[in-house]
Amino acid sequence: MAGSCKIETKLNLTGLGEEITIADDYDVATTDAAPTAFNKQYRTLASGGMGELLDLGDVQQDQLRLIYIKAIDYDLDIDTSWVTSFSTELTILAGESQIFRVPVDNVIQVKNTTGVETPAYEYAVVGLT
Repeated sequence: MAGSCKIETKLNLTGLGEEITIADDYDVATTDAAPTAFNKQYRTLASGGMGELLDLGDVQQDQLRLIYIKAIDYDLDIDTSWVTSFSTELTILAGESQIFRVPVDNVIQVKNTTGVETPAYEYAVVGLT
């Protein structure tokens, strides 16, 4: 009989003054390990027209499990499989948020939808160190 466990990560988004709970399930028979690293940041894009790598902190790129991101003041485009050029795969409108997973080893970039504004955004990543 395969065992299972439930990992619950609770985020306190200080910049937004709200509490969001993210729950995720892992099967110990097929999952190498439960998430052990958590990185939360509040950032502003340096340039509206340029893509910027998402800083994962202690989470290793090939061990990324979950991303929560909120666009604070302007729309934000996300490329979850960046290689050499930016390709929008997800758009988060100002004031909205998304929770998503990305395939292992994918590089994540963010930029502004219009290419002019420099949006502020808050995000958290969960994964392994």
